[in-house]
Amino acid sequence: MSFTIPHQLLTLNSKLSTLNFKIWQGDITRLRVDAIVNAANAQMLGCFHPLHKCIDNAIHSAAGVQLREECHQLMQQQGHFEPTGTAKITKAYNLPCKHVIHTVGPIIPNGIPTAFQQEQLASCYRSIMQLADENHLESIAFCCISTGEFRFPNQLAAEIAVKTVSDFFVEHPENSVKQVVFNVFKDVDKRIYEGILRDGYMQTALDFLKAHNEITLATCEGNLPHLRIFQIMKQEGHVLYFATSAQKAVYRELCQNPNVEVLAFADNVSVRCSGMVSFDVADDVKRWIYDNNPVLPRLYTSYDKLEYFCMQIAEMNYFDLKPTPPVFKHYDLVTGETSNGFVGERFQ
Repeated sequence: MSFTIPHQLLTLNSKLSTLNFKIWQGDITRLRVDAIVNAANAQMLGCFHPLHKCIDNAIHSAAGVQLREECHQLMQQQGHFEPTGTAKITKAYNLPCKHVIHTVGPIIPNGIPTAFQQEQLASCYRSIMQLADENHLESIAFCCISTGEFRFPNQLAAEIAVKTVSDFFVEHPENSVKQVVFNVFKDVDKRIYEGILRDGYMQTALDFLKAHNEITLATCEGNLPHLRIFQIMKQEGHVLYFATSAQKAVYRELCQNPNVEVLAFADNVSVRCSGMVSFDVADDVKRWIYDNNPVLPRLYTSYDKLEYFCMQIAEMNYFDLKPTPPVFKHYDLVTGETSNGFVGERFQ
């Protein structure tokens, strides 16, 4: 299955505007392309758990012991583990493809990637594309790097993949790659990639939140809803960060019921998000929020006098009443499903 790159990613570059990204669901070790991508560990020696269901084990098992031997030689020459965000290329041996490109993606223990970890994942895709170009490869199949065992959120990982690869074609219009395959194994990843490549409104909605960070936050105490004006202090992909005080009622409500909704609206456009909050916020993010907000240092003597929480968006609605027909999109970021909402009987 193939799709044209969504209009938000198109440029005047003729190669990018005519390139089709392909989605293929199945076993990546069966693909006859110039290179397939392996989500490797830092040792770059294959999975160490026999019969493990990770892609690293699947590729090494299908390629044969020669692949592990070549990886061992590369790592011996290098003398240290492979850094996150970089890549190495090897032969493919018993695989139908010609090469394997190995990359080490970021590991996300809490499932909420920081901006740095998002950049590390983008670096994986850039490094792979650079290696493909340097080795004059014309076709490449990407796996879903860092999802699964490494716990990078599937939706955000796919968005980073599509955007980074698209940007590479813009920045390197004469590169050798002619065909890009996004290989997926799970149904949820297939739906996510289909949604991204068919519909660019999700990024529009996220950009709208970033530009309109004064929002209405809806919490619930018992059966009573509470609405408050809040400010998004920081946004990293699908994760929104906030700060409050332990002395405030909203903190008590969030501790009792972490389910919240966020609403932002301006100029006939609105974005509604829902999800669960977590108080598991990294210390460097807390410091960044405190240092970059002009109000908080005037109210609190230090950053640790505040309580910080984040919400990973689970569902999002995007409304735009300006065009005819109006736009109403619903995104389930857990399942990857996208749907159009009802906007009126004229447009059923």
